[in-house]
Order: sequence, then C-alpha cells, then structure tokens
Amino acid sequence: MTGQLTDDIPLSESPQTFSGPWDPWFYLHVKEKPSGVPSTEYIPIAEYLFRYDRGGFWVGAEAFRYFGFVPFNRFTRWFLNDFMHTRMMYRALHGSDMSFRTMIQDLSLPYDTAETFIDYTSQELGIWPLWLCPLRAVDSPTFHPNTTDSKQGGSPQPMLNIGLWGLAATDMDAFIRQNRHLEERLTELGGRKVLYSHTYYTEQEFWKLYDQKWYQELRQRYSATTLPTVYDKVKVDVGRLTQTRNMSWIRRLASSWPFAGFVGIWCAIRSGDHKLHKQLGWMNWKLGKKD
Repeated sequence: MTGQLTDDIPLSESPQTFSGPWDPWFYLHVKEKPSGVPSTEYIPIAEYLFRYDRGGFWVGAEAFRYFGFVPFNRFTRWFLNDFMHTRMMYRALHGSDMSFRTMIQDLSLPYDTAETFIDYTSQELGIWPLWLCPLRAVDSPTFHPNTTDSKQGGSPQPMLNIGLWGLAATDMDAFIRQNRHLEERLTELGGRKVLYSHTYYTEQEFWKLYDQKWYQELRQRYSATTLPTVYDKVKVDVGRLTQTRNMSWIRRLASSWPFAGFVGIWCAIRSGDHKLHKQLGWMNWKLGKKD
C-alpha cells in the first residue's frame, strides 16, 4: 500500500472513510479487495491516520468470537459501534480478566528468522491475521528491539515486528505456558519483545536479554534507584495470578464466560470513553472545506 498527497478528487470518485458507524473496518475493506489487482482510493488524511481505530486493527472481531451468540456482520458492527473503538476495547480488556485470555504481543525478529517464528505461532496458536511492520536498526544498549549482524562487524540491523493479537487459552496454567513457550522460542530465534505486553521472563532471563549494567548506571545518573525497575514494571506476577483459584465464587463467576465479557463492557461504559469519538473535530471534516 502506497500513498500520495493530493488536493483533487476526480468527479467520478468519492472519498473513502472508515470512521462512520456504517463505514467498513479498514482491514475488512482491504480484505475484500481482489488480491494482486491494483486499485486507487481517495482517503482523507485523518481517516487514513486513524484507519485502524474502529475494530482495533482486527481484534474487535475477537469480541464477537468470544461471545459466540452475536453475529459478526455490518449491522452488528453498526449497532455496537460505540464499543468498537480501540480505547473502549482496551477499557473492556483491562476491566475484566480477558487480558489473561488474550494474546497481545508485539515481537520483533531478525528477518532471517521471522518466517520460522511465524510458522511456530501458526502451528501453536493459530492466530491470524498478523501485523507485520519493519523496524529500523537500533544501536545498543537499549530496551528497543535490536539485533546485530556478526558478518558485518556487529552492526545493528533492521528487524521485523510481528503483532500477535488474538484469543488464547482460557485455562490460566495453559495461558501461562503458551506465553512462556513463546518467549523461549523468541529468544532462540534472536527476537525481542516490545515491552508494553505481558512479560513472563524470570528476572535472570530478562537481564540476559538487556544490559543491566548500563541500566543501573542510568538509574544512578538520574537518581532513580528508589523507583521500580523496568523488570518490576513489565513482569506478570504469576504467583498472584494463580491465586485466582482461591477467590470467592462471585469473583470466579465474574471471571468466567460470558460474564467476564459483560464485566468488561460495564467497565468500558462506566469510563465514558464511548463519547469521545463523537467529539473529535477531525471527524466533522467536509470535502473542500478548510478550517
């Protein structure tokens, strides 16, 4: 997909939008295009920049899959549009226990091992589609994904980011094992995580991947040694997580299907974020009108 800025639209064309309740989700729109057949569309800049907001890339489809009894079609996407914006879906995800049943990982690998990793995730997790995004080369030390090429004197090399977003195991032990196996395979293939996602490394494993000496010196330089470390911030407390087996029957019920989904929806509604997308100035654009 390539783009070119223009101020002119042929009279025979209409602007393609993705922000309206009846508009297509961007990924579904692209999916309907004939493979290998070039096409030209005119998309307003703001619509292009926020094209993945509705549907949260394609993860919004997983909400329909989770409940099962709600069909996934244009009418239901219109009817539930307020809940299908990325901010609302994150509210629902974190307001329930669904973040521990959903694989949301961005994993970056050297180009020569990326295909092997995709084969692994396809076989073990079956999550599709995948997000593929090239990353520029980054010098060490850093917490950004980075890799070097020994054949070129250890110079930093570009990487491929793979977004792995979809439903995972519903059993907590199985979910933890999936994540641990994923991390092990990622390390074997020279990859690194983007650290916004769940991290199940032990502290020893974590600091084998990142330069702890450099990091400690950085903390000392900025008088930050009393603050939690990066590892403290990103790790998942597995011990605390597994204690959910001992919680009250009400909590267990609220964490089970389909009640966890309804709890998430309630948390999202309570946040009031469903009103925000209706107040965005860029959504009120008019063709040919200048602010």
